[in-house]
Parts: sequence; structure tokens; C-alpha cells
Amino acid sequence: MSYKSDETRAFNLSLKRVEETNKKILRAYQDSLQSIKAQIYTYRAEREAAFGLKNAKSIQAANELRLNILYQQVDKEITKLSNQTASIIQSGYMKSYETEYYYHSYNVEKEANRALVAGKITAPSLQGVQGISLNFPLLNTDAVKASFNEDVAGMTFRNRIVSDRKDLQARVRRMVAKTVIEGQTVKELQNSIQALHSTLIGNSGNAQSTARTELLKAFSLAQEESTNESINAGVRMEYKWSSTLDGNTRPAHGRADGKMAKMLDGIPVFNVGGVLLSSPRVVHPANSVNSAGQVINCRCRRLDIPFGIHPTRRIDNTQKINKKWEEIPANVDYTTWKKSLKA
Repeated sequence: MSYKSDETRAFNLSLKRVEETNKKILRAYQDSLQSIKAQIYTYRAEREAAFGLKNAKSIQAANELRLNILYQQVDKEITKLSNQTASIIQSGYMKSYETEYYYHSYNVEKEANRALVAGKITAPSLQGVQGISLNFPLLNTDAVKASFNEDVAGMTFRNRIVSDRKDLQARVRRMVAKTVIEGQTVKELQNSIQALHSTLIGNSGNAQSTARTELLKAFSLAQEESTNESINAGVRMEYKWSSTLDGNTRPAHGRADGKMAKMLDGIPVFNVGGVLLSSPRVVHPANSVNSAGQVINCRCRRLDIPFGIHPTRRIDNTQKINKKWEEIPANVDYTTWKKSLKA
């Protein structure tokens, strides 16, 4: 397997972990929906039973008490869902970071030895008994956890989770109030429950978008850390922006495709749509503008190129041959590729 193939496989593993994480998030939302629906039906049954009370004030007091309890149960369920979602995403983030760090480190070391055997490099300072050994340090998991809550597009992960939870609680409360206070018929209640379903499952899409951004950010940060260790060990690196060749890529990211990074304050930098990035989803320290539009849901990659050995092929994500994505020459950038579709 070539270095390019190894790196593509590593990125595909991250994409697979995103998919697995998002399935877990959807299941959590579906479980919460069932719990809230059960609470609403229980409230309705108890409310109807309360009409058997003779005193009107007693009926009102009983219903108000039950409604407050229902609100508390809903808020508690949404808080539980929020915490569960955060835990699922953080777990995926840690696994993605660890996998990519060691996978990338191994790939760079393997490529360095390939290049040494092929006579493409001469690096006596890197040579061990069996060839080149880069001796990458163990991953600092505390540092990885800290990176999880770094500011992205003006907000930390925890800030986003709390904000999303409060918004969802308010929306579900309004829907629950409408459902239980208006004394709806069975058919109307079913319609309201369906609307609640749409609200909750729709919100799961926001959580899944956050998961995709966070897990792929972990991929980029782990790659950067591994590459920095490679450089410290004597490996010479160059950096190229690689966009996904399909119709969902942002125009600014398509224009960045194939561009080589410059160095700014000792850190690689790409100018993508006016935003300075050190890698896809990773904002450069020198950036001073809002980065959300260029970071969230980005699927691009940074190709770390050791010893100037550039890949010769890349994947066209719109064409499959024998169930595998078609490969095209690596020097075909996004703009050229897109024009070829119209030809």
C-alpha cells in the first residue's frame, strides 16, 4: 500500500467513526422521544381521571401539579439527552484523535523507510538498526481532552451543547404545553406527537453535524501533532489542501484545492475564503475573522507530504468502479474536475 492509500484509509476510518457516532446519537434521540411521549400520555390519562373529582378547585390544582411535574420530567429528559450526546461525541473525538495520531505516525515512518530504500532520501541521522525509526512519544490524553473544548468558530463545545440544550428544552416545553393544555382530541394529540417527533429528530441532525465537525477536527489535530513530532525527528514536510471531489464542497474550499501551505509564525497556513486555517477545521492562531462558515461540516483534508514525495492519484467521490471510488491523476484540482463534468 502506498503512503497516499494509507492516509486515505486513515481518513476513511475517521469518516466511519463519524457514521457510527451519529447512529448512536440518533438512537439516543429516539429513546428520549419515546420517554417524553410516554410521559405525555401518562399525563393525559391522569388528567382525564382527575375529572372524577367533585371540587373544581381540586381538579385545577391537581392538573397544575401534574403539568409542573411533566415539565420537570421533560427538562430532565432533555438534560439527560444533552449529557449523553456530549459523552458520545467526546468518546468519538478521543478515539479519532488516538487512531489518527498513531496511524499517521506509523505511515510517515513507513514512507520514510520506503524513500530510503528507493534512494529518494539520504538521512543518516534518522537511520536505526532496521532503517528509520522516528520514536514517536505516547499520546498525552490530558492534552487531547483539553483540545476537545477549545474554541471553534467563537464557541467551545460545552458552550454549544448548553446553548443547544436550553433551546431544545424551550421548544419542547412549548410543544408539550400546546399538546396537554388545549385538551386535544386523540387525532390532534397524534399530530402533536408527530410534530414533537420532527422537532427532536430534526435536532438530532444538529447534534450529528457537531459530531462530524468535532471528530474530523480530532483527525486534523492528531495529524498536526504527529507531523510536528516527525519534523522534530528530522522529516521534511510540505502541506497541500485536498478538497472532496463532489457537489457538496464549498466554493471557497474548491478554490483552495491543491494549494500548498505557506508558513506563518512557524505554522502552516491556508487562506480559505478569507479565513486562516492550519488544517481543515483547525483555525490558525493568526486568524482574526469569524471562521464558522469555513469550519463547520468541512470534509477536506490536509495532505502532509514527507520528503517532497507527492501522491500521484486522488479519489473522485462521484464515480464508482466495482464499488470503489474512481481514482484520477492527483494534479487534477477541484476547479478542473468540476469543469470536466460539464464537458
